[in-house]
Amino acid sequence: MFHVQGGMSGLLIVEDPDNENTTALIRSVSCPFNCEHDIKLLFQPTLQYVDLDGLGFGSLQKSIGDPDVFRHLTVVNATTNKTLEDWLKVEENEVDYYTTNGLLQPVMNFSAGQTKRFRMVNAGGLTTLEMTIVDNNGVNACDFYEIAIDGVYLNKPRMPRFKKTLLVPAARVDWLVVCNKPGNYKLVSQPSPGDQISMGNFNRYN
Repeated sequence: MFHVQGGMSGLLIVEDPDNENTTALIRSVSCPFNCEHDIKLLFQPTLQYVDLDGLGFGSLQKSIGDPDVFRHLTVVNATTNKTLEDWLKVEENEVDYYTTNGLLQPVMNFSAGQTKRFRMVNAGGLTTLEMTIVDNNGVNACDFYEIAIDGVYLNKPRMPRFKKTLLVPAARVDWLVVCNKPGNYKLVSQPSPGDQISMGNFNRYN
């Protein structure tokens, strides 16, 4: 668990064989011939310091006896006598971030109307992601369709139910994405309170 929460994960892409029965649209946005449209997105909880019932990154560091310097115990606030680890683990400080390809909130630029393929992986070990695309007002935006789940192509692209795709820990999904209007959009995990009854004890990332 510590390895996964600490970022020891990656993507292994198996390209479609030449005789794969994929559509021209999928081939037009996929490697090996159209890699500029084939976007790999690895979501990792490497900045998730909230406690998570003792399984947050800081708590895992403590449980395995990680050296003080790696736990930020050597950085101490002279006024409060609290360590940086203490501060990171306070829920109100909101140090609860997933990174994307090792970056915090990276930016992608592409042209309106250009279809892209997103290959997405939830590389966290504890928390579900409920992925969608929204505009700056938090309203669903762009068109996106699921084309593969856990590496297996669907019979045809489908609009995700409720315009969200559920990614449990280690789950993978491929989308076709097109934003027809110029603007700024966000790829986010956006849980709905009404879904909680069906989620059991899974942690949900917002």
